[in-house]
Formats: sequence, C-alpha cells, structure tokens
Amino acid sequence: MPMETVLVVDDERVIRDGCQRFLTKEGYHVLTATNGQEALDILGHEPVNVILCDLKMPIMGALEVLDEVTVHYPHVPLIIITGHGTVANAVECMKKGAYDFVTKPFRPDHLILVVQRALEKQALEQRTRQLQEERARNLYDLAMEQSRIRTIVNCMADGVLVTNRELEVVLYNPALMGLLERSTPEHQPAPLGAFLSDEPLMAGLRSMLTEEESEGGFRSQELRHGRLHLRALSAPIRGPEGQVVGTVTVFHDI
Repeated sequence: MPMETVLVVDDERVIRDGCQRFLTKEGYHVLTATNGQEALDILGHEPVNVILCDLKMPIMGALEVLDEVTVHYPHVPLIIITGHGTVANAVECMKKGAYDFVTKPFRPDHLILVVQRALEKQALEQRTRQLQEERARNLYDLAMEQSRIRTIVNCMADGVLVTNRELEVVLYNPALMGLLERSTPEHQPAPLGAFLSDEPLMAGLRSMLTEEESEGGFRSQELRHGRLHLRALSAPIRGPEGQVVGTVTVFHDI
C-alpha cells in the first residue's frame, strides 16, 4: 500500500524539520517547502494527499495557496499552521475551504490526529465520488441497453407490445400500431385498453402476472382485429430475482 504524502509549507526550518521528523515516524512520506510558491511548484509534479501550510510567510502565505489549491487541487485538504495572534485569520481561511488549523506551538500527537482526520475525510469523499461515477456509468449503460432494445423492437416486422405489472403499455413498435391501426396514445405509459379490446388476450395477460401462473412460459392465442386475423404469442418478463415484472406479446398477421 503506497504511503500518503504530506506537504509541509513553512518558512521556519524548525517547524519543517519537526513536522517531517514525527510525520515520517508515523509512516507518512513528507515533502517540504519554504513558501507558498515553492509549494505550488511541488504540487505541479508530485501527488500530495494533505498540505500543512503556515498562514504567514514572506513569499505567498496560506491564503494565496488556498486559492490555488481550491481551483486546481480541490480534493487535497489544506491545514493551516498559525500563531496565537492569527487564529481569527485561520478561521477565515476555513470558511474559504481550509480543512482545519493548528496553533503554534503544537503537540505532535495533535497534529498527527488532525492529519489522520483529513485523510479519512479525503478517503470518504473519494469513495463517494467513485460511487457517484459508478452510478452514472450504470445509468448510462442502462440507457444504452434500453436504446438498443428499443431499436431492435422498432425494426421488427411483427407487432410488439410490452406491459408492466399494472398492465400498462411501456413499449411498443410501429409495426404494432400499423396492425392495430392505432395512433400513439397521448399519455404514457398507457392502459392496455388503449391498444386492445380483446378480452381473452387481456385476461390471459392478467393471469400471467399472477403468482400461480408465474411458472408458466409462452402462451399463444388467436384473435380478430377488424379484418385481420392475428396470432399473439405472450410470455412473462422476469426481474433479477425471477419475479414476474411484466409481459411481452408479439403479434403476427396470419
């Protein structure tokens, strides 16, 4: 497992060396910088997990570093190192996005605790982003799959009609509308009655959705629709756990 990297930014050598010593002892990889500009240069070519940054430095203090980090490295928590006289300024930095602050002189165990909490927060946010990205990919894959299914159904020469458990029509193709000589329903999903008036077929679909019929397979029926004589081949649609979630019927002009 790779070590987490902590970047310590302070113009006081004693602070840099002290932080590096006890953070290294805790197993962290430590980088140091003497001012904010040097820190930004390091961030440009080194992966960093947490930044410890002194509030006041001769060349670019924590406030300016925070502005850059917020824009270019928004997932890297920044912890302010401050003196007692500048606590109010450190709090102001937190309002602008800094994770936390520690006051000089600080105890090593306290600083380590703050760094650990920052890393835990970073890990949690990263996991949240991963889950969101995974969900977005799943939704995209689902949308693509639905699009492919719809394209295939629309290209079929036979009429196709798909219902949900409430016997509402959720998918149909142009061939079906041509066979039934129907116009597209105004509201969707539409009730099955907006497409068909054949009671035996409707009763067969209803029974297919009941628990006692759920073990059944295909069902073939013939029906008259105006001048047409149609064969309807119906089957239950099953969900991931095998439960019946709807029906599909293919209509063929015989």
